[in-house]
Amino acid sequence: MGTSDHDVGHLGLSPRCGICADTVLRHERVTALFGDRDSTSRQGHTRPFAFPQPGHTIARVDGRLLCRYPDCKICAASPEFAPIHFDCFETFRQQCSVSASRALSRLRILAAWRNPWRGAQPIHLSALMLDKETLRTISGFRGLPHLQTLPSELLETIRQYSEHSLLWRCIPALQLADHVSATEPEPLLAVLPREILFWKRGGKFERPCPSVSLIYA
Repeated sequence: MGTSDHDVGHLGLSPRCGICADTVLRHERVTALFGDRDSTSRQGHTRPFAFPQPGHTIARVDGRLLCRYPDCKICAASPEFAPIHFDCFETFRQQCSVSASRALSRLRILAAWRNPWRGAQPIHLSALMLDKETLRTISGFRGLPHLQTLPSELLETIRQYSEHSLLWRCIPALQLADHVSATEPEPLLAVLPREILFWKRGGKFERPCPSVSLIYA
């Protein structure tokens, strides 16, 4: 007797890498990290697989049906998965100086908590200008010693024509590996939106005063 989708569950995917935050394109090789119900700890990661097209598919990875169907009820009842370009994943693992288990646990939380809630649309931020230190790093890492000698205008033109290349995606992967290697994990905090008056990334959030009434349209 075959196993139904409800018995096995879905592997729900969003088209954004949990390391570089770049778009994951169809057929790109990825792995997916997953954790417990509230995404506070890592349980494992899948074998590498080709990222599927939008909608339902018949492809399975580790027993789960790949799914990119919006508001899928089976996905909502399955663990939350964070897809990651496999080359970003390997770059991160190779460059982390902490144990593999600790590195992957930190990565799982950082990747999952990029999204404030399940199904949230990804926020695409403009790419930062490349500084000399970053250029020096990726020049050595990718074996392109003359890259750092190019004028900034030419570099930006090259990046615009190859924005999804590993050459640029390795930058956040290397930066994340350095961050995880040099810092200790901080306590996680989940807060209802109505309890936040103001928050800036990297800082503490402010709660509204009891006398302040917040109105939501």
